[in-house]
Amino acid sequence: MAMDSLAGLGILVVEDEPLLRKQLAASLEKLGPDVTGAGTLSAARQLLADLSFDFALVDVNLPDGRGPDLLQEKVFPSQTGVIIMTANGAVAGAVEAMRLGALDYLMKPFDPLELPLVIGRARRAKQTSRAEEHRREEQDNLTVAVSGDWVGCRGLRLGTLPHHRTCGFPHTAVERGGLVTRRPQGLMA
Repeated sequence: MAMDSLAGLGILVVEDEPLLRKQLAASLEKLGPDVTGAGTLSAARQLLADLSFDFALVDVNLPDGRGPDLLQEKVFPSQTGVIIMTANGAVAGAVEAMRLGALDYLMKPFDPLELPLVIGRARRAKQTSRAEEHRREEQDNLTVAVSGDWVGCRGLRLGTLPHHRTCGFPHTAVERGGLVTRRPQGLMA
């Protein structure tokens, strides 16, 4: 991952140990993102209500609760990728957070040089998730009605179509009452 690849990102660091929070922020800021720190769940909630973040690094155990609670409460917007930080004995908390939607986790203590790698992994996971969601939406929009041997579809042009994804037969599209429909060419009219 290139050293400047974090430029332009907004990252929230939720860590109750002030020294570690400052070290993480300093390491990240060298790579270009805007970094904001919070020491408690309540401070994180307020920042998330006021600002937008691309990623959040969240400690499992905080003075006023558990970091995964923010995931369970769905406090993070869908565009914010969450990475959980956990102490050696708290693997169960990291597993729980992954089940709730965290993209990755870091075992403390960790080398701050790992941060760009972990954020890069989380960034790729977000991109893959968005691409899969887009693919599902396109598939959902393809077929809107089935009536006999005619299939109604959005976004089709009139004329002969390539082989249908589902049945594999070539189709002819015609317009019927504003809905573009298609009929497998091998079927009788």
